[in-house]
Amino acid sequence: MRIYNKITRHLVCHELTIDADCSTVWNTIAMPGNLNLCHPFCKENQVYTWGKIGAEDSIEYFNGLMLKRVFTDWREGEGYTLKIGNSYYASAKVVWSLDDIDVDKTALKIQIHLYPDIVLDRV
Repeated sequence: MRIYNKITRHLVCHELTIDADCSTVWNTIAMPGNLNLCHPFCKENQVYTWGKIGAEDSIEYFNGLMLKRVFTDWREGEGYTLKIGNSYYASAKVVWSLDDIDVDKTALKIQIHLYPDIVLDRV
């Protein structure tokens, strides 16, 4: 298992090699409510619309924080991009992408581009 982490001033990246083909990994991350299965801090991932640009869901964390996610890009079999935040402001852009390494190995990369003025409530 290969793990890559990178943190810069406004960007957090994580890359993980998964022992499964790209199609299997895509079917998992593209499944409605997938955060219920894999997000360590997710209490509930509620889906409103799914599977395309404009899709929306919400995530409630165990600490009670609830955020809305709006999908701004959907690349079938490759990944997606979303904005996450409260009802009024996006606090980050999140990019999920897949890279086919081998027949049965896939790299999953998640990039979180933080909007510090929003996160620090300086608007």
